Amino acid sequence: MANEDEINPVEKAMLDTKIVSNALARAVRKALIFHKQTGNPIYTMRDDKVVKIEAEDIKIFDLDEE
Repeated sequence: MANEDEINPVEKAMLDTKIVSNALARAVRKALIFHKQTGNPIYTMRDDKVVKIEAEDIKIFDLDEE
Protein backbone atom coordinates (compact mmCIF):
# COMPACT_ATOMS: atom_id res chain seq x y z
CA MET A 1 0.00 0.00 0.00
CA ALA A 2 1.34 3.43 -0.91
CA ASN A 3 2.14 5.73 1.95
CA GLU A 4 0.55 9.19 2.11
CA ASP A 5 3.64 10.90 0.66
CA GLU A 6 3.27 8.86 -2.53
CA ILE A 7 -0.32 9.94 -3.26
CA ASN A 8 -0.44 12.47 -6.09
CA PRO A 9 -2.19 15.82 -5.44
CA VAL A 10 -5.30 14.92 -7.47
CA GLU A 11 -5.81 11.66 -5.60
CA LYS A 12 -5.27 13.47 -2.30
CA ALA A 13 -7.85 16.14 -3.22
CA MET A 14 -10.37 13.46 -4.24
CA LEU A 15 -10.06 11.95 -0.76
CA ASP A 16 -10.98 15.28 0.85
CA THR A 17 -14.78 15.39 0.92
CA LYS A 18 -14.84 19.14 1.59
CA ILE A 19 -12.85 19.87 -1.57
CA VAL A 20 -15.05 17.55 -3.64
CA SER A 21 -18.29 18.99 -2.20
CA ASN A 22 -17.16 22.57 -2.86
CA ALA A 23 -16.16 21.72 -6.43
CA LEU A 24 -19.53 20.08 -7.10
CA ALA A 25 -21.42 23.03 -5.60
CA ARG A 26 -19.49 25.47 -7.80
CA ALA A 27 -20.17 23.35 -10.89
CA VAL A 28 -23.91 23.13 -10.17
CA ARG A 29 -24.10 26.88 -9.51
CA LYS A 30 -22.28 27.59 -12.77
CA ALA A 31 -24.70 25.32 -14.69
CA LEU A 32 -27.73 26.98 -13.09
CA ILE A 33 -26.42 30.44 -14.01
CA PHE A 34 -25.83 29.27 -17.58
CA HIS A 35 -29.36 27.86 -17.89
CA LYS A 36 -30.90 31.02 -16.42
CA GLN A 37 -28.88 33.31 -18.72
CA THR A 38 -29.63 31.31 -21.86
CA GLY A 39 -33.32 30.84 -21.06
CA ASN A 40 -33.12 27.06 -20.83
CA PRO A 41 -35.23 25.20 -18.25
CA ILE A 42 -33.84 22.62 -15.85
CA TYR A 43 -35.45 19.42 -14.61
CA THR A 44 -35.44 17.99 -11.11
CA MET A 45 -37.20 15.31 -9.08
CA ARG A 46 -39.96 16.22 -6.61
CA ASP A 47 -42.15 13.63 -4.94
CA ASP A 48 -40.83 10.94 -7.32
CA LYS A 49 -41.84 12.97 -10.38
CA VAL A 50 -39.79 14.88 -12.93
CA VAL A 51 -40.53 18.60 -12.64
CA LYS A 52 -39.60 21.27 -15.19
CA ILE A 53 -38.32 24.58 -13.78
CA GLU A 54 -38.46 27.44 -16.24
CA ALA A 55 -35.33 29.57 -16.58
CA GLU A 56 -36.95 32.61 -14.96
CA ASP A 57 -37.82 30.49 -11.90
CA ILE A 58 -34.30 29.12 -11.36
CA LYS A 59 -32.91 30.28 -8.03
CA ILE A 60 -29.14 30.81 -7.83
CA PHE A 61 -27.73 29.84 -4.45
CA ASP A 62 -24.82 31.53 -2.69
CA LEU A 63 -21.70 29.49 -2.06
CA ASP A 64 -20.71 29.00 1.56
CA GLU A 65 -16.96 29.04 0.96
CA GLU A 66 -14.61 29.54 3.86
